[in-house]
Amino acid sequence: MAKLYHKTQRVPFIVLTKGQEVDVLGTHFNVRAYPNEKAIKTTLLEGSVRVIPAGPPATGPDPTLVDPLYVMKTKTKAGIILKPNQQAVLEAQQVSIKTVNAMESIAWTKDDFTFRNTPLKDVLGVVAGWHNLKVVYDNSALGNILLGGELQKSESMANILTSLELTANVRFKVKGKQVTVYNRRLISYK
Repeated sequence: MAKLYHKTQRVPFIVLTKGQEVDVLGTHFNVRAYPNEKAIKTTLLEGSVRVIPAGPPATGPDPTLVDPLYVMKTKTKAGIILKPNQQAVLEAQQVSIKTVNAMESIAWTKDDFTFRNTPLKDVLGVVAGWHNLKVVYDNSALGNILLGGELQKSESMANILTSLELTANVRFKVKGKQVTVYNRRLISYK
């Protein structure tokens, strides 16, 4: 009687986004890669992942035909391995690592947006991503206002913007799929 043996081989689980590759090494993680945001954020809750900035974009008639396993094998960069509660932020092909509360990055899975000392531009980036909106600032400094709290994902955009107006002391104007952020003008009654 012949015995058959099967050699077990690791089949990589790879998450590809525009600009980076995440090699999953047995883990619980979140990748935030909204098209309306400049940075891609990969946050590790447990286990480990390797974040590898992508090389030049695939060229040819159909870039989706590029084999990601072949791309991974030909990489010259080793990437960065994250530890729990670390976040890799990829912007302009540069990766930086910071320590974060990883549970905040997955609050969206529980229908909440959770923010702690988060710039308004990041809060609006998440909200706009879920509602398919473009955000424009009358004054770019307004995007740096720090906020904290929770917003319900199921809440209407009008109610979310009203809450943010009161909290951040700004005004919003919505026209179609674009939200413009204005500085709230204080009125003096002298």
